[in-house]
Amino acid sequence: MIQATKNRLTLLFALGITLFCALILGTSYLYLHESLLEGLREDLVKDGHKEYMERYYNNGDHGNFSKLDEDEVFQIYDLSGHLTGQTNNAEIFQAPLNPDAFEESKNRQYVFDLVEYNQSQFLVLYFRPNDKAVVRISEPITQLSKYEQNFLKLLWLSSPGVLVLSYLLSRILVSLAMRPITEAFRFQENFSSNVTHELHSPLTSLKGNLEVSLRKPRSPEEYREFIALGLQEANRIISLLQDLYLLASSNFKSLSLVKETLDLDRLLADSLKDINGRLEAKSLTVVHRWEPGFTLFCDPHLFGRAFVNLLDNAVKYSVESSEIRLEAENNGGQAKLVVVNHSRYLKGEDPKKLLTPFYRGRNAESFQSAGKGLGLNITNYIVLSHGGKLRIQLEESGQFRVEVSLPTKGKSLQLVSL
Repeated sequence: MIQATKNRLTLLFALGITLFCALILGTSYLYLHESLLEGLREDLVKDGHKEYMERYYNNGDHGNFSKLDEDEVFQIYDLSGHLTGQTNNAEIFQAPLNPDAFEESKNRQYVFDLVEYNQSQFLVLYFRPNDKAVVRISEPITQLSKYEQNFLKLLWLSSPGVLVLSYLLSRILVSLAMRPITEAFRFQENFSSNVTHELHSPLTSLKGNLEVSLRKPRSPEEYREFIALGLQEANRIISLLQDLYLLASSNFKSLSLVKETLDLDRLLADSLKDINGRLEAKSLTVVHRWEPGFTLFCDPHLFGRAFVNLLDNAVKYSVESSEIRLEAENNGGQAKLVVVNHSRYLKGEDPKKLLTPFYRGRNAESFQSAGKGLGLNITNYIVLSHGGKLRIQLEESGQFRVEVSLPTKGKSLQLVSL
């Protein structure tokens, strides 16, 4: 659908650009034509006065006289229209007088005419230099026609190139204009596909537990066990739906924030309660370094979730029996928070890809990651909604570093991950 729309728009753009180019080239042709004619008109006026004043009027010669330009035919008529003098080359142009132009020139005006004679086109000037005569000067415009023909030939030869350039330019413009729409459709397609995949597993597990519990009568303890498993899967689905809601909103709007002062020690203590079991399972230690009473200015609920996501990501990808290091400091009006862990599973990863929804890393299957690939993306969304940035730094040694910078109270929040 998107591709078909892009193709149609490309053709419409190409047609529009082609018509615009045709209009420009046509206007250029008319301008060239008029410019050349105007130049010839000025030459005829100048040469006409010079010939008449120097060769005819001053000398009083009423017979044939020499010409200034071998292509110009100079003819003098009395006010009745009788020929009284002409240049020696007058045989190349013996067209009859144009009565309208002749009469109009008697009013001391310059009158121009285009005349076809002996299969050649001439530019003709009528003017009245004094009270006794009307001068007619004619000049073939063969050279002008050649210029115009060459210009038209150039336009014809360049037309395929104009069409190709119009099409290529249209593709570029349409691609740029359609990029947000294309990305939105691609996001929607990927979102639908991944949501189906992510919901299938917990729903299947929940359905299986319910079916097993109904196959035969069971003891209260067994029912409690099945209910606990079902509740666990239901909570998993609720958590997933909350993540999906944030993910669906991330492309269209910022989160509504209620900012207040948040104690980092308390945030860490609350977050560790959720991951202590996993820390012990992998023999991980969490080390933090910041001054007592260190605070952040943010939305406690949303940033707390982002902080838990960062810790969860560190636990998930850390090497067993390693250390997760947390640091925080005030620097230049910003509160900077750093999360560092060591992982052998993320080597060679592109940091930008780690912020892509549902991306779990190239080596996810090798260590059987149970994550959904949404944590860092949602964290980034929360950070951006606070007015911040998130960057990730991966080193060849296996160090995975995330740095968060929060402006102090009274300023907009900014998150930066390295």
